[in-house]
Amino acid sequence: MKKKIIYAFYLLIAVIIVGVSLYLSVIYTPEIIGVVRDKETGKPIKDAKVSIGWHTVQPSVGGDVHSKHRTLIITTDAEGKYRIPKKFMLTYPCKPFSYISVLFYAHEYHYVSHKSEYRRSFSNIVPTGRIETEVTPVLEKIKSDTIFYKYLNELPVQMIWVGDDIPFLVEESKLFLKKYPKSRHVESVLLGLMQLYTDLRDFKNAFIQAELYIKKYPNSNAIPAIKLDIELFKRGMKESDR
Repeated sequence: MKKKIIYAFYLLIAVIIVGVSLYLSVIYTPEIIGVVRDKETGKPIKDAKVSIGWHTVQPSVGGDVHSKHRTLIITTDAEGKYRIPKKFMLTYPCKPFSYISVLFYAHEYHYVSHKSEYRRSFSNIVPTGRIETEVTPVLEKIKSDTIFYKYLNELPVQMIWVGDDIPFLVEESKLFLKKYPKSRHVESVLLGLMQLYTDLRDFKNAFIQAELYIKKYPNSNAIPAIKLDIELFKRGMKESDR
């Protein structure tokens, strides 16, 4: 009797394992390596950022539904090299598409995006397709304030598919203000920088940027709203000091 119970228990475990394996699917993505280089010189770029997002896609009547499973941000070494680790991702057969989004970016360079995709059919839960194991992006230097400003607005949108890197956006905004102090885009960049500090809950620096904006643009239509923000920043600083 005892042996029958043990056999029944193992049989139940086996049925559960088979059932789960039929319902779920494991996506394996291999290690990806490469070197980030400067387009003009061909030299490797040290401390470039590599932001990665692992996704699945589920088709629906209203359009594909994208799910971001995990993200990772890494930095290139002194030789511009990077290594994206291999991952195992548990998904469902009803999500036949899986892919990796990678965003390469560095200070004062245009970003480069890359996408590797796996495809599966509804009748075949085993992934097919190929993810590159080596990607060597080439980044181009930004050479004007207008292009730099456009880049500052585009980069956050690209980061939706990978990991958010607000500290990097803060540094880039500060770099823009230092490099192009007389640009017609300075006002918008100041406002954007204030919002970035707010997103980081760095109310002290958000407060400093707000005061700087009021001093620089006293007749701006944004002043009433910024004065309200200043009160919120003061409250946030008091709460941080507790």
